[in-house]
Amino acid sequence: MTAYLVGLLGLLGRDADPVSSREFILLARCVEEIWAKGETATLEALVGAAAQPPFRRDRSAPARDVLPKRERDGLVLALNGLLASPATAAFRGGVPLDIDALLGGGAPAKLSIFSIAHLSDPERLFVVATLLSRVRSWLARSPARRRCAR
Repeated sequence: MTAYLVGLLGLLGRDADPVSSREFILLARCVEEIWAKGETATLEALVGAAAQPPFRRDRSAPARDVLPKRERDGLVLALNGLLASPATAAFRGGVPLDIDALLGGGAPAKLSIFSIAHLSDPERLFVVATLLSRVRSWLARSPARRRCAR
C-alpha cells in the first residue's frame, strides 16, 4: 500500500511521506477501509473515499482533523484531475488489470510482460505499485489463501 500511495501522490507532485504527510495518512486509512470490505483500492474508489472518508475517527483523531475539508477537497480535485487528464489516459485504456487472467485463470500459469521503460520515474512507480495493489487484493480474495489461513 505504501508504494501505491507514494506513487499516486508522486504523480500529483504532493508530499508522500508515510509519517508526516496528512494526505498520505488519509489515503492510507481509506485504502484500509476499502480493503476491509474486500474491494480493490482503485483510483476511482480512492476519489470517493477521500471525498467522504469511510471512517469517523483515525485511531486517535477525528477524520476531519487528519485532513481538513478544504485540504481534502483540494486532494479530491487533484485525484479527479489525474483521472480526467489525457496524459494518464493510457493507464485507463487497454486490457483491464485482471490478476486472475494474467496468471492463467485456473490453467497453468502463463507469462505476462509489462513494459514500463517508456514511462517517467513517477509513472513507473505508480504502475508497479498499482500492479502490486491488485495482486494483494487478488490474494485476499483467493480461495487457496483462505484454505491455508484456517
